[in-house]
Amino acid sequence: MDEVVVEDDLGDRRFAAPTAKDVVMTTWHDDETLEEALEFFATSAVPTDGYAANSGYRLVMCVGNPEWAMVARRFLKAAKFLI
Repeated sequence: MDEVVVEDDLGDRRFAAPTAKDVVMTTWHDDETLEEALEFFATSAVPTDGYAANSGYRLVMCVGNPEWAMVARRFLKAAKFLI
C-alpha cells in the first residue's frame, strides 16, 4: 500500500489530493476469526476524504492459506461497503 501512495505522489494521481489529515490504515487481526476481520474491513475501514474519491482500492491478504483466500473472495463479492 505504501508503494501505491508514493507512486501516486510521483505520477498520475489516482486519489483526490490527500491532505496532512489523510492516513493509510493497516490492521492486524490475529485474535479474531477471518469473518470478524472481514466484517471490520467492510464496515469500519473507510478511507479518509483525500483517498475516498475515485478510489476502488481495497486489499485483503491471505498469505499461505488458499482456503482463507476463497472465503475472503466470496465475502468481498457479497459485501456491502459503507463507501
